[in-house]
Amino acid sequence: MIFWVFYFLVGAVNLGLEFFHHEPMPLLISRILLMPTLMIVWIAQKGLKKDIGKVILAALIFSWLGDIILTFSDKGIVYFASGLVSFLVAHIFYIIAFSKEIQRRRQFSAFGKRPWLVWPFVLVFYLLIQLFWTNLGVMKIPVSIYGGCIITMFAMAVNRIWNVPKPSYILTLVGATCFVLSDSMIGYNRFVESFEQSRLAIMLTYIIGQGCIVGGVLKSEKMP
Repeated sequence: MIFWVFYFLVGAVNLGLEFFHHEPMPLLISRILLMPTLMIVWIAQKGLKKDIGKVILAALIFSWLGDIILTFSDKGIVYFASGLVSFLVAHIFYIIAFSKEIQRRRQFSAFGKRPWLVWPFVLVFYLLIQLFWTNLGVMKIPVSIYGGCIITMFAMAVNRIWNVPKPSYILTLVGATCFVLSDSMIGYNRFVESFEQSRLAIMLTYIIGQGCIVGGVLKSEKMP
């Protein structure tokens, strides 16, 4: 429990620094500490003993790299693209983890029982890309790939519905939703229009998102 308190304390410090537009170095330090703290939570709560333990840990490591790189995204497109790649890999690991949770009972997954549920996610992906498309320039293909990946991650979180206990499902779904919102706001802020306190909103949803995903997966157990 103490590690969870520390994670959200670090998150609160980061949000406070964002809100008051504090100088970059304390902000960078608070952001760099977020994912390592969540990794400690994962390890301390015996997450590594799960069959997807190393997969989730890998997702957190690549998220951490993305956090660091995106801090310098205002210095050039290379930093933004590199951060995008790091988070793309993190989402792929989350997709793998969620998929592994439903492998034994795939016929009881949301898409296994109702294949038509895939189409709303296709529509959301299309609408997101349309929102950014005219302003993407050379980033059209990378952002499209990334958008497809985050929507797939969200879809796989939904797909767990009959394969994990309800608390695990709800927490993870809240986390995946917040993660998608955070990424979408990054895209909107960069490619459409910057809005007031955008970094605060992005970090708030990101901190909640990552925390809920990890917390949700920690509560998952194999169903009979």
